[in-house]
Amino acid sequence: MNFKKNILGDSTNEKTAHAQSLDTLKSKTADSLEAKKSDIETRILYSCRDSIRMNVAEQKVYLYGDAKVTYGSRILTAEYMEINWALNEVTAYGLIDTASGKTIGRPIFREGADMYTAEVIRYNMKSGKGIIKGIVTKQGDGYIQGGPVKKTPEAIYVNNAFYTTCNLPHPHFSINASKLKVIPGDKVVTGPFHMKIMDIHTPLGLPLGFFPVTKRSKSGIIFPTIGEQRSRGFFISNGGYYWAVNDYLGIKMLGDIYANQSYRLSTTANYIKRYRYTGMISGNYSSTKEGFDNAIDFIKTMNFKWTHRQISQRPSQFSASVDISSPQYYQTTSYNPTNLMTSSFNSTVSWSKVFRNSPFNLTITARQSQNVQTKQMDVTAPDASLNMNRVYVFKKKGSDGNKWYEKINVSYSGQGQYKFTNVVQSAPGEADTLKKIEDILSKGQWNVTNTIPISTTFKLFKYFNLNPQLAGRVYFYDRTVDQYYDATAKKVKTDTTMGFAAAYSYNFRTDLSTRVYGIYRFKSKIMPAIRHTLIPTVSYTYSPDFSEKQYGFYNHYQDSSGHDHRTPKFLTNSPPGGGVQNMLSFRLVNTIEGKVRNRKDTTGINALKIVKLIETFSIDGGYNFTADSCNWSPLNVNTATRLFNKLSIAFNSTFDPYKYVPVYNRTTGQVTGYMKTQDENPDFLTMRRYNLALNTSLNPKAKGKGINAQPATGANSGYIPGISPAFGSQYVDFAIPWNLTLSYVLSYNKDIVINPFNNSLGFSGDVKISDNWKIAFNSGYDFKLQGLSQATSIQLYRDLHCWQMSMSIMPFGTRQSFMFTIQAKSSLLRDLKVTKQNPNYYGGY
Repeated sequence: MNFKKNILGDSTNEKTAHAQSLDTLKSKTADSLEAKKSDIETRILYSCRDSIRMNVAEQKVYLYGDAKVTYGSRILTAEYMEINWALNEVTAYGLIDTASGKTIGRPIFREGADMYTAEVIRYNMKSGKGIIKGIVTKQGDGYIQGGPVKKTPEAIYVNNAFYTTCNLPHPHFSINASKLKVIPGDKVVTGPFHMKIMDIHTPLGLPLGFFPVTKRSKSGIIFPTIGEQRSRGFFISNGGYYWAVNDYLGIKMLGDIYANQSYRLSTTANYIKRYRYTGMISGNYSSTKEGFDNAIDFIKTMNFKWTHRQISQRPSQFSASVDISSPQYYQTTSYNPTNLMTSSFNSTVSWSKVFRNSPFNLTITARQSQNVQTKQMDVTAPDASLNMNRVYVFKKKGSDGNKWYEKINVSYSGQGQYKFTNVVQSAPGEADTLKKIEDILSKGQWNVTNTIPISTTFKLFKYFNLNPQLAGRVYFYDRTVDQYYDATAKKVKTDTTMGFAAAYSYNFRTDLSTRVYGIYRFKSKIMPAIRHTLIPTVSYTYSPDFSEKQYGFYNHYQDSSGHDHRTPKFLTNSPPGGGVQNMLSFRLVNTIEGKVRNRKDTTGINALKIVKLIETFSIDGGYNFTADSCNWSPLNVNTATRLFNKLSIAFNSTFDPYKYVPVYNRTTGQVTGYMKTQDENPDFLTMRRYNLALNTSLNPKAKGKGINAQPATGANSGYIPGISPAFGSQYVDFAIPWNLTLSYVLSYNKDIVINPFNNSLGFSGDVKISDNWKIAFNSGYDFKLQGLSQATSIQLYRDLHCWQMSMSIMPFGTRQSFMFTIQAKSSLLRDLKVTKQNPNYYGGY
């Protein structure tokens, strides 16, 4: 082997003799030297594989073969090193292998989490300064190459440098600058720079570059997307500023502006407290219109979101999921089909506490529901619930609890609510919409429900379980509503009396259940046995009719036609039930399992394994003793299973034992529906409705990792973010050659007169065309409408190593559009992109 000469002007005559002995000496030696306390802060350790030579006169040490010097947290390795104790310097070189002609043992310098690879490194251990030639280092997601380099304890100064996020020795693209400064773990700053793509210098550049490389969040500008939208013109979208307040709070402020003076403002704050909680708060305001006509009014909308999740497991838990929007917010600002099709939004804020060493727990919740179509908003705040777990009041300490009276248990549930809404009922069948907040709050109502169930369990005839329960409820209300028919005015009038009011109810229920097992054996090696499990349950429920006059919980009046009416005096929560409940119900649950040969077992210990042939097959129905007609309830039959661990099958159906007769339109004579009669069905049972659902997902294992392998990261991971949430998943795994998901739904409803069948097929998936190309699709076919789904989309992905290219098309429908994007993969250069979209595209937020 020969080593490099005249590098940095610091070669010696002894190098050649010792370099020639590298192939003959195999011993590994090590030594250490205690430096002067005034010059060196800690001990310097050095070692090598081949040999160590000392020159006492010049105060130099020469290390040959896998040389290593350790000085505190700084580690320098190379094939050959020189240590100059007079100058406190270490110079490291790589050597050229005479057999292959390649350089081996390039110097590598490590300082904490930073690592630098170079051709030559000369480092002063006392001052922490150094000169580096041909540096290669990684800072954050980026790689820096160049030289010569001057290193100081505070920063690194690189001349003729280029910065890239491509991890290849010869990168596909880079940011080239004559001067570059690196503050390790903090930032990279450049002077004037330009882009170099595929070895082609481009005029793209800026007079100054700033790239944060810290693991901590950094404040900075968010570059917008520029495009054109047909009804709003040119726009600048999703541009703004990110403010890293501290390690626990970050605020992102974004905005959109259109040529027709429409705009949107958005602020999102993400917060986290390690091991305690995490959450997000966002507020959006928009003023939009379609078109450029000044006569068109702007639609002003807002949206507020808040999510909070507690990470730690404590006796007290707090959570929030809030989504409050103007009725037209998503219709004017969103391109996501899910948001466009959702008509109602719900919000919940909850705090709960478990009282240690006691059976009690408390939950306080605020709820809000909003329907963007009817514009009705209902709010329940607070909703307080105090619960007591089961307490076995007759069980003695130290007892096993097997005596019948020791199994008697009591629990408690108390719930108090305050409700208000912007839509209030003014009369039966009539409602008013309130717009002023003071009117809405004045119509608020509170109620309290106290429930005390007493239950126990008995073992009958060794195999049966009897579970009787008696439950009593007490209701408190803040007002009483009296309704009566005014014969003079010929309408129903309502009088509301404010003040405390109370009501009560009770019911009895008992269940009798058991388990029956059956084993069917076969002379087969593949499936020698089948086990059938049957769980029959018979239940009886009784509750009196609390709408009778003797209880005083309902209003009783006759209208002008002489028809009797019963209306509850209490409008909030569920009033005591009207009508006698005297019901006997039954339920049969079946499970069928098979014992099959375990092909993976070679020892004979687990020769058989259990597989479910039918996961559940249930039949349930009931008989109402107090009903004046149609005592039998419809019979429900449900079944579900999964075949070959691939195909999921679910079938639900309803049978009715009574006869139905058609209802005709008096004018046209056409059938408009069907009405149940009390006559028995001549066919015994008639299927009124059913629903069949089939689902399967098919894909091969991903190159030995399995289909559930975690996605890789890095430049070659195959990670291709999607274009926007509107176009489906944002992750494409190139390791899986293909993926196909199929779903089929067939439903029938006999109550629908015209075309009672619904029949649709859904399909989605992706196909790997080559190592770097993949196409994905998401669509469905409605056999009833004889057309493809309006949400059909096609995505094309190209992995460009350190870049990514994607194109998504919605070929038809109200959201017909396309979008093409090519951008750098690294999150550090996420704004380095080119986007092209058609004018119909709304922006994807």
